[in-house]
Amino acid sequence: MNALRGFARVGTTTRACDMFMRAKAKDQQKGQKTAQKKTTKKPKTPYNDPSKRNAGGKQMDLFAKILNDDGQPKKYIRSEEQMKIDAEIAKNYTRMRYKEHIELQKRMTLKIKWRDAATEALPEELQEEARALDLEPFPSNRRVYTDYPPRCYQRCS
Repeated sequence: MNALRGFARVGTTTRACDMFMRAKAKDQQKGQKTAQKKTTKKPKTPYNDPSKRNAGGKQMDLFAKILNDDGQPKKYIRSEEQMKIDAEIAKNYTRMRYKEHIELQKRMTLKIKWRDAATEALPEELQEEARALDLEPFPSNRRVYTDYPPRCYQRCS
């Protein structure tokens, strides 16, 4: 289980998938070799002993095997041209996300200005109450009204 905690630190999702597929292929190759020739019983190791195996079954064992693999995964080498294309894609993505962020900030600022203008339009007695924070929790049995009845409405009645 400790090995799975480090799974988040593997790197990118693609790298984790590559490692997963590589370990799966190794298991399949081992299965073919053992099917061809039967040998004597293997000594019990934590991986072979069912009592010491992870509770998650084959998938968890496979993930643990990936994380405990002695060989480091092969480094993905990209050409100069591919690196330029990837850099341009990343820059374009950053520009678009920044534009979206600016639009969101504009809308939020506009809503704050409208709120302040509405508060200023109130009489003096109500302005104080409008500026106070409402920290009262929502009622837990609050009814949320929708356009359609609940799914179980026809079955329940």
